[in-house]
Amino acid sequence: MDTKQVARQYRLEKWSALITERQTSGLNVREFYRERNIKERIYYYWLKHICEAACNNMPTVSAPVFAPVTLLPYETLTLHT
Repeated sequence: MDTKQVARQYRLEKWSALITERQTSGLNVREFYRERNIKERIYYYWLKHICEAACNNMPTVSAPVFAPVTLLPYETLTLHT
């Protein structure tokens, strides 16, 4: 991992912790970051990148597996009325 990747990972972890702290604080985004002198648009910038990183790290799902279904002839079905 080169220094750019290490720095980016550090910032992602730092902002992830800040976002988690904001979510548990009970304050809305504007109040929380105003108290810390951080611009609201910076919060949303990092939230987007954290979400993207989380999606990129999700395990890939293999092709869906379908269960076999046996169809009965219509005549064998009993209808409840």
